[in-house]
Amino acid sequence: MLLGEVFGINAACCRTKNQDSFVNLSIIINNAMTGQETEKAPFGFFTRNGKFVECLLSVSKKVDAEGMVTGVFCFIHIASHELQQVLQVQQLSEQTAMKKLKALAYIRHEIRNPLSGILFTRKMMEGTDLTEEQKQLLDTGTKCHRQINKILDDLDLDNIMDSCLDLEMAEFSLQDVVATAVSQVLVASQAKGIRITYDLSDRLMTEEVYGDNLRLQQIIADFLLVSVKYSPSGGHVEIAPKLIKDRLGETVHLVHLELRIAHTGSGIPEELLSHMFGNTEDPSRRASASSSVGSC
Repeated sequence: MLLGEVFGINAACCRTKNQDSFVNLSIIINNAMTGQETEKAPFGFFTRNGKFVECLLSVSKKVDAEGMVTGVFCFIHIASHELQQVLQVQQLSEQTAMKKLKALAYIRHEIRNPLSGILFTRKMMEGTDLTEEQKQLLDTGTKCHRQINKILDDLDLDNIMDSCLDLEMAEFSLQDVVATAVSQVLVASQAKGIRITYDLSDRLMTEEVYGDNLRLQQIIADFLLVSVKYSPSGGHVEIAPKLIKDRLGETVHLVHLELRIAHTGSGIPEELLSHMFGNTEDPSRRASASSSVGSC
């Protein structure tokens, strides 16, 4: 009765705006019959005298004494213009977020296949007679491949926007992480004739630490790319690591790792530094970071 007699698309009913609006109303009612209630959904219709009414529609199921669904309750609320604007903005925001999620899902799906091809090619090369240098290059490619897979698994849009990502803990070598991160910016640095150096002490080269090596690798590579981008041609980028241990027991230590990235040139623009370190960062710290970027 509600559909086709009260609301519909012919002149005898309170006409919906268009066919899509009628279909959406049908979906809302059918969802309520299955227990999926709708709260304050924007809805519009034409009265019999031709006036268009914008309102908010809430629909919930109606059950009998035995709990069987016998119908639906529909509540129409004529909201203020301001409230309708707020709800419309909220709805548009949710639609935009959904589009971004679909785009992320598409990218994630489409990148997997070529990555699988790269993995197959690398596996085939591992079975050939390689020099130690070639084996090291393949190992660096493997670590970069794992980093991409890690990024592709980050499909929670809210967490990405809030920079709140899951960490996976594993034992790794700091030297491997730095070397792999540097490899990701060598094409850009060589194109500008920029030299990248890092000096790891013997202790740091052999130090095995426990943490998320792929996240650390990702962060270092991002900061290095920014440093290369804002360095003049023929410049120099230097990575200076510092590691301090706090004893937690006889065999367990808490490691404080500081990586300073210094580069030649006038520095990174203030707007970019503000974005990298957060808008609430102390101005003096941001100013000193124009020639070095630290990550802990």
